[in-house]
Amino acid sequence: MIRWTTFDQETSSSVRASFPQGTVIELPGGQATQQAAQQASQSGQPVVAILPVDLENAAGIAIFRAPNPATAPALGPLPTRPGGFLGLSDELVFEQEQKQEQEEGHGKRSWWRRLLG
Repeated sequence: MIRWTTFDQETSSSVRASFPQGTVIELPGGQATQQAAQQASQSGQPVVAILPVDLENAAGIAIFRAPNPATAPALGPLPTRPGGFLGLSDELVFEQEQKQEQEEGHGKRSWWRRLLG
């Protein structure tokens, strides 16, 4: 059975007339997208929202799905290096930069290591 959530009386009446077998819930207010996203995350089922648009005889359709933790990539700590004035801020190090630095820096010693070493 389909559960319909509407946000105005006109839409609610129209849905009840067109789909008498479905459940129609009318909620006051215009927070349709927030309500749809909340329902999707709570139920774990996709929610299809039919939203009004400025064109005559047209509607927008949005599908809200709950995030699936099994398919979401697990991100670890991002690699950073000291940067900025006196090394007081951190800068992200991207994979390509990191590989390039390793290739260039292999065998090279910094000035203070040469001085001490």
